[in-house]
Amino acid sequence: NYRIPIDSVRSIEASAVAEWKAPEFFYFHYHSNGFHWDQPDLDKISVQRFGMQYCHTGVWKVDLTAQHLLHNVWLDEQVRPHQSDGEAWLLQGRLMAHLRFFDWLCVDMQQMVQHSTNEEEVRVPTFASKNSIYADLQLFHRALHAQFGIDVRYHTLFYADAYNPAAGAFYRQNDIKVGNYLWGDVYINLQIKHASIYLKAGHLNAIWEQHPSYFLLPHYPGSQFGLYWGFKWSFFD
Repeated sequence: NYRIPIDSVRSIEASAVAEWKAPEFFYFHYHSNGFHWDQPDLDKISVQRFGMQYCHTGVWKVDLTAQHLLHNVWLDEQVRPHQSDGEAWLLQGRLMAHLRFFDWLCVDMQQMVQHSTNEEEVRVPTFASKNSIYADLQLFHRALHAQFGIDVRYHTLFYADAYNPAAGAFYRQNDIKVGNYLWGDVYINLQIKHASIYLKAGHLNAIWEQHPSYFLLPHYPGSQFGLYWGFKWSFFD
């Protein structure tokens, strides 16, 4: 890593990483009632990563990354280890921000744009977004710290890996794309001295969606609309 400070709050950082690592032991040997394999001759995975980051402390952060992968390993559609002879570049740009308006309105966001030069090797959504908009208030002479807000998540369609519960692992599939769906939660956080209260209306948009049980993974639907709450009280001597 090499960091170049611009001033007291801004900086630019460049990084380069080269790795040659053996696949996880899971890919070499696995034995269960449903699946078993022995593949001791797997090659090492080669990864080279180059990155550039601009940071404005407490406000903005922008990452640009180029990652080269060779001899990648995954479980194929038959839930068997497969090591590819191909290669791929994964190009990523990410924007992270924490913005504050009127001293009480906050916006936290992460926006990511990605591109894989070989989707047989690396599969990612082209765009992914996670956002929180909330009011951050100190009330009753700062005795109550309250947050009221909404979380919104989204990513574009892509062939996500499916989960096999018998093997306890994810495997590559080519039948179902997931994504292109907004997911919204509304929440309230309250803290009074050592007591914290949490309330959330999860998957709020399921109320008016025609297909509220949207699939987060192939064959695994997401939860429908639900109300969740929590309470924590820390005791001190």
